[in-house]
Amino acid sequence: MALFLLSTLNICLLSTSLRGAWKGSGSGACWALPVKTLSQPVPFPPGVTNANWFSFYNAVSFQIFLGSPMILYAKRLGASATLLGVIASLTPLLVIFQIPAAHHLQRFGYRRFVLAGWSTRNLCVFAVVVVPLLGFLTDGWKLALVMGFLFLFNLLRGITSGAWLPWLTEIIPEEIRPRFLSRDQRFLQSGSVAALLFCGLTLQKESQPWEFSLVFLFSAIGGAISLHYLSRMPDVQKAETLKKNGTLVPWRQIVTYPPFARLVGFNLLLTFATGSLAVFTVAFLKDSVGMGENHILYLMAMSFIAGVGLLDWVGRRLEVFGSKRILSWGLLLYLGVVAGWTALALGLIAPGIGPLLLIFAGSGIAGASINLANSHLLMRVMPQRGRSHFFAFYSVITSLGLGVTPIIWGACLDAMKGVQFRMGSGWEWNHYSIYFAALLVLVGASFFACRGVDEKQPRASEVE
Repeated sequence: MALFLLSTLNICLLSTSLRGAWKGSGSGACWALPVKTLSQPVPFPPGVTNANWFSFYNAVSFQIFLGSPMILYAKRLGASATLLGVIASLTPLLVIFQIPAAHHLQRFGYRRFVLAGWSTRNLCVFAVVVVPLLGFLTDGWKLALVMGFLFLFNLLRGITSGAWLPWLTEIIPEEIRPRFLSRDQRFLQSGSVAALLFCGLTLQKESQPWEFSLVFLFSAIGGAISLHYLSRMPDVQKAETLKKNGTLVPWRQIVTYPPFARLVGFNLLLTFATGSLAVFTVAFLKDSVGMGENHILYLMAMSFIAGVGLLDWVGRRLEVFGSKRILSWGLLLYLGVVAGWTALALGLIAPGIGPLLLIFAGSGIAGASINLANSHLLMRVMPQRGRSHFFAFYSVITSLGLGVTPIIWGACLDAMKGVQFRMGSGWEWNHYSIYFAALLVLVGASFFACRGVDEKQPRASEVE
């Protein structure tokens, strides 16, 4: 079943990749919008398609090991909301190790550096496969083991992930980045769909330990396959390029570089607004709605399916309107998504399949649009001199915000657990409705903060 699922998605992705290189023109593709006409699309550099397949299988792995299936398993072991926040925070918090690691990129090279980290961390996934089967251990000890392997996995990821964005920025020319990023997001989202559908088919409303072992094994196999494609990606061979990217830039100069400072400020606000939503919507559906694990995973898959469906459309408009316009559009849609969660928690909308499908589909489209526009914006505003350090500093600062956010909100949810009162015409205020209402305000603030972001490409003389 697993191989059939992966093979089907592979065929679908390959067919969309080979179907006309880039539909940037044509009357039916963009309706009445002023889309650029590309008579002869710039081809992708040789070997970069391996990056897309890496994204697919890497998503199969991390969507299970770091996503909702792991959250559901931790809840099965008795994890509190605060501990769920800690689990979600490990990935972004340990990105801080990108800063010391940036000094070693020149010596090892991008591909070798990432390959070493990704290979070692996948051993942690294989180790977690056996944890649910250890019947002689209590749930507390199993949770402790899982937390230990999650920490080690994310530590290795944090050390080596600093090479990823500088590597892509070097091997993907500026003129084809929107096209590449939209295609890469399509592969990544499809991998997430494959993972969540497999988990939904495997897990039940009350799953057995061996079923969780099976989904973790699926994650480990996906991670192992991703290494094959990672090893085939083209590396940056020019020593002078690696040296220039790795040039140490004073931290004060990085922080005070205006386009960078504005982008970091916006992303910190955005992460505090949206960084905990994926964790606590799962907890809300499990605790307040009483939904089964398989149904939650099917809904999560729906969000990625919706995102995949519109990525080409979003990518074409990214070339025409720029990153800020797409970012604003995605934030407006996200505002509607959080409003939907607030209405559900307040009891204004019944948690039926129709509203939930609409909310999850909107979340997938909004998330894909924001991620695509934000990635393009980030690659555009970074100067080449000291680029590795700029990327590392950006990742660390925004990831610290993303890491602290689930812990703060988890502690708040635990503290407000006994809060419950009615106001107005049947509005039921509780810890979840207060949480979603607060996020609604923060997403609105992020929308207005987006206006101050700069998307101009830096001049060659900047940050020299």
